[in-house]
Amino acid sequence: MDDQASYSGVEFQPSYWRIGVSRLVAPLGVKFRGGSLRWTQRRVPVDVTTRTDWMALRPLMAGICGSDLAVLLGKSSPYLAPLASFPAVLGHEVAAEVTEAGGPWPPGTRVVVDPTLACAARGYPSLCPACQAGQLNACQRRGDQDTDPGLSLGYHRRWPGGWSTLMFAPADQCWPIPDTMGLERAVLAEPLAIVLAGVERIAVPEGADVLVIGGGTIGLLAAWVLRRRTPAGRIRVLARYAHQQRLAQALGATLHGDSGVDDSAAAEVLGSRLQARRFGAPEYFVGGYPVVVDAVGTAESTENALAWTRSYGTLLALGAGGQMRIDVTPLWSRSIRWVGTYGYRDLQGKSLFPLAVQMLAEAPDAIDGMVTHHFALQDFAKALDTIWNRNMPSIKVTLVPSHP
Repeated sequence: MDDQASYSGVEFQPSYWRIGVSRLVAPLGVKFRGGSLRWTQRRVPVDVTTRTDWMALRPLMAGICGSDLAVLLGKSSPYLAPLASFPAVLGHEVAAEVTEAGGPWPPGTRVVVDPTLACAARGYPSLCPACQAGQLNACQRRGDQDTDPGLSLGYHRRWPGGWSTLMFAPADQCWPIPDTMGLERAVLAEPLAIVLAGVERIAVPEGADVLVIGGGTIGLLAAWVLRRRTPAGRIRVLARYAHQQRLAQALGATLHGDSGVDDSAAAEVLGSRLQARRFGAPEYFVGGYPVVVDAVGTAESTENALAWTRSYGTLLALGAGGQMRIDVTPLWSRSIRWVGTYGYRDLQGKSLFPLAVQMLAEAPDAIDGMVTHHFALQDFAKALDTIWNRNMPSIKVTLVPSHP
């Protein structure tokens, strides 16, 4: 490819005064939410065009992820700041098309992209211990300055993500999309791989009820995976909005009331409260769920998840939680196993993207209700407004680049 070629994309440039103000006054975070984004044109990065192990891709559809929204609102934890470099063209949930010959698939092949930037993707001839074990999500060189910090494509200043008209990815981190699969399903491969990696790390007792907190993309996919791949009894979902609740039921889940423990079946699992909540502490229930999945990652959801997990139960944190201050007394007093998860690999270090693609190809028609809105790439501001407008029943909103 011509190393002087250019492409267009949606670039994020942090505004630290906006982040600071948003952290001090939360409503201002919503007001400033899109102020750090701009439509930009960039030169093709020469360091990837000269490598034979990377492929040029034309994004066809890219999702807007909860972690992207947290960055825009200034809610993401500064803990991960050393593992990102900006300005960056966002987008890590990507379905794309191969544009040039020379890779493992011919031009025109549609692929989903594993956006991880670990040792091999960065071009290091030797692998760090984590990458040697296949745990690319724990790569020890993600913050290296010589290849620029970046957990993944979309958070790296030189290698663009999928909110663009052109991107690049390691060939061995791209997986073909079946000809019969629509892009709306393919764009779910990345969040589904996250869910699969998390569910693999927990044991679900046979016939036991499981609670999933959250009716967004991660929560609904978690409910579907748990229903399909575990011996659980009821998969109960706590979803805030009616359209989320309807889709949860269509995917085989049972609702956990509209808010909290309003229905009798959920109350039966949790048991009685010992007393009224005092001084803002979590409520104490004598029972609880053996497995709770927190797919929201806020202080409220995490505190509820801890309170609703029974003694010696398991709490799985899925997705990218934000910085929070909570009372973790239930964690130690009830001997809860709190499992964090990140990345797209199973316990043996094998990529879960192929399995995610296969499952999506075989998924019921209800899964098509996950992607609710499409916007042209240039209309990114309208896409974000749709997500933040609670009167709009959105779940997964995507950007669709236009190409000449």
